[in-house]
Amino acid sequence: MVLSLVWDLYQQWKTQEPQTEVIFFHDEVVIRCDNHSPTNKCTNKDCYFYKIGRIISCIENAQHTIDLCLYMLTVPSLSDALVRARKRGIKMRIISDHSKAYSRESKIIDLLKIGADVRTRPTEMIMHHKFCIFDYNTPNQYLLTGSLNWTQTSVCGGSLDNVIITQDQTLIEPFQSEFNKLWINFSENQKYRKCRDFKSLD
Repeated sequence: MVLSLVWDLYQQWKTQEPQTEVIFFHDEVVIRCDNHSPTNKCTNKDCYFYKIGRIISCIENAQHTIDLCLYMLTVPSLSDALVRARKRGIKMRIISDHSKAYSRESKIIDLLKIGADVRTRPTEMIMHHKFCIFDYNTPNQYLLTGSLNWTQTSVCGGSLDNVIITQDQTLIEPFQSEFNKLWINFSENQKYRKCRDFKSLD
């Protein structure tokens, strides 16, 4: 009886209309809404705090896993959200560009130190993906992707970019498949160096 109920709920979840949101970062991204305050979350979609806040909320809403594939991470607010997620037990796998992940400004080092699994691979090709899958294969699963680099330059108006947040299974599946393929290709031999190698960066 219980198993039948769970199966029915699962089937309802799979047939639900997927939720999708598109966010644009533009040359006015640094403009902050007059109504924004630390105690009142901004709902103005043109406000910087709303845009960056939507990415942070995706991280904060994760319940089980985060698979992150990105070129570079230097935004403190996004890094801090990932650190909080890892500290509350979220399993985290990160694939990043080899040269950028090792850079002094990289925030990936902070995540490595608290148990995130990080892989890079030395290659002439740039690892230029920017996508993140949250809670894959659960009712809470969703995908965040788009052109936005997770860097200060990008989020503070240095480029025209977009972010797509979706629960569409037909999009989540190929991104998860690509992540899994890259995770294998960036084999154990190419895992991020141990934390002791970064003492000089503290």
